Amino acid sequence: MITIRELGDGKRRYDVRLRTAKGRVVTRTFRLRKDAERWQREQLDARDRGDWIDHRLGDQTVRDWWAEWWPTRTDLRPSTQARDESYYRNHVLARFGDDPLSSIAYTTVVSWVAELRHGGLAPATVHRCHQLLSKLLAAAVKARRIVRNPCADTDNLPSIERHEMAIINPDQIRVLSAAMFDITTERLANNVPGTRADSAEIEAVAERFAGFVLLGAFSGLRFGELAGLRARRIDVTRRELRVEASMIEVRGQLIEGRPKTAAGIRTVPLPQRVLDELRPILAALDGSAFVFTGLSGEPIRAGSFRSRFWNPAVKRADLDGLRMHDLRHTAVSLWIAHGATPKQVQVWAGHRSVSTVFDRYGHLFPGNEEPVMASLDDAVFAAPRLHLVKDPAEPARYSRDERPDTDGVGTTGEVAIPGAARASDSGRWQTRTADLCRVKDPRTTRRRGRMSPKPNDFKGFGSAPCCRVSADFVLFWKLPRVFRGAFSGLSEKPRSERGRTARRRMSPLLTRQRFRLPHRRHVVR
Repeated sequence: MITIRELGDGKRRYDVRLRTAKGRVVTRTFRLRKDAERWQREQLDARDRGDWIDHRLGDQTVRDWWAEWWPTRTDLRPSTQARDESYYRNHVLARFGDDPLSSIAYTTVVSWVAELRHGGLAPATVHRCHQLLSKLLAAAVKARRIVRNPCADTDNLPSIERHEMAIINPDQIRVLSAAMFDITTERLANNVPGTRADSAEIEAVAERFAGFVLLGAFSGLRFGELAGLRARRIDVTRRELRVEASMIEVRGQLIEGRPKTAAGIRTVPLPQRVLDELRPILAALDGSAFVFTGLSGEPIRAGSFRSRFWNPAVKRADLDGLRMHDLRHTAVSLWIAHGATPKQVQVWAGHRSVSTVFDRYGHLFPGNEEPVMASLDDAVFAAPRLHLVKDPAEPARYSRDERPDTDGVGTTGEVAIPGAARASDSGRWQTRTADLCRVKDPRTTRRRGRMSPKPNDFKGFGSAPCCRVSADFVLFWKLPRVFRGAFSGLSEKPRSERGRTARRRMSPLLTRQRFRLPHRRHVVR
């Protein structure tokens, strides 16, 4: 209801009181009656639809809403949680922490995205920060804090350029494995912080790190899956390994969890030569022990392993720029090169669907352009070509006076169209001259209006094709005697009058038909 309040200076205020579906009373004051009535009408309509939102809930700040919403996110991996919390502290909280939820608009979001991009963040990081804010505000929409998500219309996100994958051949894999062995031996022998290790232990670690390169390049496992691989999950007899866990580092702590996706739990076949190289390493390990560990016996960590061993080994092998993840790309390329199907690649690599394989590695699959083009050649050009002008090699079916006139409009009444000889023998070009029996001839009209010229009119021409292109003109290979009178004597007339005369004579015969006469420019004179 609307209540009018009289102020001391003679002015009025209009108070609108509404009761929500939950029994809560909402009050708002307006200076003008029309504004109060409009707001009341909008709120009542929204309440009846079930879309009513208490505008006061939008005054909650982003900081307070994050504290309420973030503990409910229990579906994230520990590494994803740590990453999103870092993005929130460094980028979202600093910009929107004290802003009410209802104050965040489209212009606010796009300006924030531009600031992140100009601040030097990578496009992928900008996308993740924007995605985090979008999820935060989308949850506010579901909780009836705000009407809509302002991040839904963001149109200035930078494009993410996919890193070009580097693929190495088997010879380079062996060179990199040997370089990894040498680098590991040198680094551990010269610099072992706080540890005194003998040469046998150093050599064992060097063999494990060299095996890391071989197994990564032929199994396609991710780094976390290699770091979390236990000895018992490699079946030397069946020549396969089972991926069931992944090792991730969160805030300096190693956590063993499930693979990245549900499809990551899989069985991967291995070449016998790779197993022969891993056999001495597995023989020295307990079944529950991790395969790739350092001197301390802990699984390898991505950051330290990359800086201390991987980068120097890549540099020594003359493979600058090669990433550890490129070993996975190398394995997939080797599978494809040796005949693996897309489905096999999807299962072995642990992708969710085959479409992911085609999107990422489609260019590696061998092309079959030549068989496809050869099949098209056979299908398209195997049929005989339609000759609108009689082929001299074709057996003669007409007498000398009925032979088609290829120079223009002759006594047979033919109309030639430039370029028509290149047409195919399909579609409308298959219409036969005998189909023109529906053309009305006053001399042969019968009862019920049926139009059928004499049989002799089509003698010898019933199977000859006529060509009708769209609805602009019609070209007849042979015309029956019904139409011959319309073209008689045209060769004696001036060239400028031939087309006009032919059209004038043919019009009465084709008035009631769907066929149209050729335009004058289509008549060869």
